[in-house]
Amino acid sequence: MAVPEELQQQLSSPDEGVRYRAMRELAQTGSPEEARPWLQAASDDPSRLVRFLARELLAEAGDSRVAQPGRSERPPPSPRAASTSERDVYWLLFSFDGRIRRSSFWIASLSMAMVFGLINMVVGAVLGASDIAFVLALLLAVPQIWASLALQVKRWHDRDRSGWWILIGLVPVIGGLWALVETGFLRGTVGPNRYGDEPS
Repeated sequence: MAVPEELQQQLSSPDEGVRYRAMRELAQTGSPEEARPWLQAASDDPSRLVRFLARELLAEAGDSRVAQPGRSERPPPSPRAASTSERDVYWLLFSFDGRIRRSSFWIASLSMAMVFGLINMVVGAVLGASDIAFVLALLLAVPQIWASLALQVKRWHDRDRSGWWILIGLVPVIGGLWALVETGFLRGTVGPNRYGDEPS
């Protein structure tokens, strides 16, 4: 049985997220003989995400003509799904790649607020209202702001939106409320999207 025309159109889509999902569907539903030509073509795809998946699927199918992923090329950062431990703290707080769930967003945001708040209290109690305390507070604000932006961008990605949506928070009143609802309360995309697999 040939690959359905609709699936062929998805495999040729300019959207890498559509191509990614179509390849997964082809690998699950099509025969190896049907899937191999499409996967071999996708192994040279301009999208690193699609290219990596195609090579991984070909390697699983035992195609020796395509180098196994991980040997010829490192996995792309975008399909990195958040596990229960969030892989590692550095990625969670400082990377703008991938997706995280609402629970991970809230736990990280509240934990970060408590830690930085406690540090600022200790600095204020020890140094008082001095110039040094002010400079230290400013220095501590830099990683706090960066981590906050990284968490929000990954939540926008989970909603299948560009990280640039973070700028909606600059709109007075309504922007901050919209961002809070989108990133804090609405569920992300079910299944993989253009920013990676669904967080587990």
